[in-house]
Amino acid sequence: MLFRPAAESDLDAIERHYTELLTHEAETGRSTTNWSLGVYPTRQTAAAALAAGTLWVLEREGEPVASVILNHHQDDFYATIGWQYPAPPEQVLVVHTLCIPPRYAGQGLGRECVSRIKQQAAAMGCAVIRLDTWAGNIPAATLYQKNGFSLCGRAQVLFQGKIPEELVFLEYRCPPSADPPAVCANFTCFGEKTMSILIDSVTPHTPAANAGIRAGDRLVAVNGNLIHDVLDYRFYMIDTALTVEVERDSKPLTFHIKKEEYDELGLEFTDYLMDRQHHCANKCVFCFVDQLPKGMRETLYFKDDDSRMSFLFGSYVTLTNMTDEDIARIIKMHISPINISVHATNPELRVELMKNPRSGEVLKYIPQLAAHHIRINAQIVVCPGLNDGEELRRSLWDLGQYAPEVQSIALVPVGLTGHREGLYPLRMMEPEEAADCIRIADEFGEEMLRRHGSRIAFCADELYLIAGLPLPDYSYYEDFDQLGNGVGTTALLRDEFASALSMEDGDEEKSHFSLATGEAAAPLLRELLETAKDKFPHRQLTVYGVPNITFGGGVNVTGLVCGRDIIEYLRDKPLYQGLILPEIMLRDEKDKFLDDTTPYDVAEALQTTVHVAGMDGADLLDALLGLTPPLA
Repeated sequence: MLFRPAAESDLDAIERHYTELLTHEAETGRSTTNWSLGVYPTRQTAAAALAAGTLWVLEREGEPVASVILNHHQDDFYATIGWQYPAPPEQVLVVHTLCIPPRYAGQGLGRECVSRIKQQAAAMGCAVIRLDTWAGNIPAATLYQKNGFSLCGRAQVLFQGKIPEELVFLEYRCPPSADPPAVCANFTCFGEKTMSILIDSVTPHTPAANAGIRAGDRLVAVNGNLIHDVLDYRFYMIDTALTVEVERDSKPLTFHIKKEEYDELGLEFTDYLMDRQHHCANKCVFCFVDQLPKGMRETLYFKDDDSRMSFLFGSYVTLTNMTDEDIARIIKMHISPINISVHATNPELRVELMKNPRSGEVLKYIPQLAAHHIRINAQIVVCPGLNDGEELRRSLWDLGQYAPEVQSIALVPVGLTGHREGLYPLRMMEPEEAADCIRIADEFGEEMLRRHGSRIAFCADELYLIAGLPLPDYSYYEDFDQLGNGVGTTALLRDEFASALSMEDGDEEKSHFSLATGEAAAPLLRELLETAKDKFPHRQLTVYGVPNITFGGGVNVTGLVCGRDIIEYLRDKPLYQGLILPEIMLRDEKDKFLDDTTPYDVAEALQTTVHVAGMDGADLLDALLGLTPPLA
């Protein structure tokens, strides 16, 4: 994604974003902004900021997905607030009118915008960032606090002289600029212990290509910093002026490169990590990989526990592969957030759960990371009779003392397949046990909400389903930090589908497609599709909840459905105009299921047209309307 000054060509998109957001709030009756359609913000708001050079956009795949106004203007009432960090006006960056339209909710764009705003403040030499938000905008206040902002006060004002509201005020102190790194004069970085990384290719027309770096060169250092892996590379390539040291035919070469901040340098490597992936050293009693049946994709049997994967792709690490030096590097680079599989804060219990004698000791890294403002998303896989009940309560309160740096905790019920021969005797969670987990999380969450403005702890949707309890609504999940753990997916899908449906006029066209999904998701999808019947009375999407025979046991989520199960279950069922497959069933390349079958195998076996679709609310509506393109 690119964070850049807005252009005149962006105004149409920004105006649409304002309108979409405020229309959505009016239609749902759930206002978080206290803005007013036609009053503020308007196209004129954006145009005035554009003319002043203070309008910025976050761009993804060539399209603006968010906008914000950044300037030094502090309204008169800012003088009444007890700011923590005094600074001259020219060193105060003020955030105004951050707008992300509802169709992009839950995609981490708010967090991305805040990160880019911090970077821009640093580039402008600002000492602090300040902003105000409506007191009723809990998601916004929570977002900023989770990203290092402190609450500094409240005030009653007339916004735009027309809209009475109570504002809360937040402030962030920009870290002082570090001294520039020393450059390795005369290639002193090259030596007996210096490693180098083979450059597999150089993207044409990039700064590296224009400077003369070639495929086959070996990268050694950037601005005097040795490059060991992708984290080093990503961290040190940000600057606008780079001294890049490489080896070519065993001879050192130096390239001086100028580029825009955060622009890609253009180097590609054979392995994305530039180093071997770190193998998990634990033998967790609940490990899902140990429960896999034979005949799955080979890569699924590799257990990774690599902090770099956490930062790059959001995977969870246990910390047992990390050293004091690794923690120091994370702190130095301020790489945040880190996702940690905690499971228990009782050291002895953690050792029992993970079967690694280091697993209790490395808990010391959590307060160290928190003390240096590294944000943490935590995960607890709840195993009945082991880390539930009082141990769960202890884990939550132990982690809670490091809030807001510990910004979210997901409680996930243990998943068991039908392939546990010779493994630790675990059992599925009972309804009353799931309800107890929810009660413990709610007690903790209410106190955290009072102290920090965020619940912090959230239960996976599956816990509510096991307990037979209704799921919370959209507003409960705040910034949806734990979607990857199945937390809030139902509420988000409901909101997205309702929003997408509200933007359509309806039609009398006829179509009928089929959709394969996991057994757990099927009832919700059918429920949502029912709400579209008034607008689209002749559009049909038959939902098939596919039993997971391959995994067996209690595995019923969509992402673990295998191609062979789809084929067997749907072999004699009507598929109408074609079969839609959620892309979450496939690996990132969208070409293979977990069992190595492909969508083309499904199409051939079932003699039907196959369509692969995302499964957010808009995607589901597109599937109903027959807009999902077929496989090529």
